[in-house]
Formats: sequence, structure tokens, C-alpha cells
Amino acid sequence: MLTQISIPPPLKEIKLHLLIPDMSLLGNNNMGTPSFHEFKKQASFYLKEKIKTARLALTDVTPAELLTEEATNGNPWLPDTRTMGLVSRAAFEVDDFWRIVEILHKRLLRFDKNNWRPSYKALILLEHLLTHGPESVAEEFQSDRDVIQEMGSFQYIDERGSVFLSYPLLCFVLLVLVLLS
Repeated sequence: MLTQISIPPPLKEIKLHLLIPDMSLLGNNNMGTPSFHEFKKQASFYLKEKIKTARLALTDVTPAELLTEEATNGNPWLPDTRTMGLVSRAAFEVDDFWRIVEILHKRLLRFDKNNWRPSYKALILLEHLLTHGPESVAEEFQSDRDVIQEMGSFQYIDERGSVFLSYPLLCFVLLVLVLLS
């Protein structure tokens, strides 16, 4: 059974601007309020950090693994020096070493022309580990020489027509692997 409620006259005229949030927050204005895009970035960063924290607390993932995954993800920017330094320091610990190596092996073995960034970033991290990590890194990646050589014939042309080649990095990594074999 429905009952009828009478609404007093002043409440019937609800102003629409009170129901809709301030739209100036969504755009870029001169008052210094963040844009919607910036809000989205901050929210995304916050959620990613919470997921990392949960993975550390609830699974057998180490901080070194998370850093290695972060350094070799598919994002267009290169891994930062701080992250690579933390990974190379962690590689001196036996447990972390094998976890880092496993992630790098997976990234290198998944190299293909369409999804090349994680493999290339793994190669950058491998180069950093060869120069700043334990000596056993070179021995461990002898089996990946064929994949690394295959990456040598790869070139990427971006939307602006810029050609991306990785020859110098590949030559260095292969040279170190050959010298230390």
C-alpha cells in the first residue's frame, strides 16, 4: 500500500546546481584546482599502491619482485635509475636474485613485435644488473642469448616517424655475456 507524502512548497523547488557537483573541478581553471585528468592519475596511483601493499601482505611477493615488475612493465617510459639501483642491490640476496631472474627470463622470452616494451625494459634492467649486480647474472642469462640477438633485428617506428633501435644496448649485453661465458 502506497502512502502519499505531501512536500512543502519550498522543497519542491530544488535548485539543480545543488545536485550537480561543481564542474569547474573537472576542467582546468585559473584557481589552481586539479583537473579531472590529474584526479584520475592520483586515484590510479593510490589504488596501485594499495594493491602492491595487499600483494606484499597476502602473498609470497617480495619488494624486489614488485620493483622488477614495475621496472619492466609495458608503460612507454624507461625504468628510473632509483628503481634499477634498488633491484640491483636486492639481487645480492639469494632469494631475491632468483625471483628477479625469473621475472627477467619471462619478459625476455615473451618478446614479440607488438608487445616489445616489457622485453626491452627487461634488457635495460639486465644491462644494469650486469654492471651493478652480482657476477652470477651473466651466467644465468647465457640461455637467453638467442632471444637477445633476435631483439637486435627489431626496430620500432612511432607515430611521428621516429625510428627506435636498440643496437648499442644489445651489443653491450651480448658482449658481456660472451666475455663471461
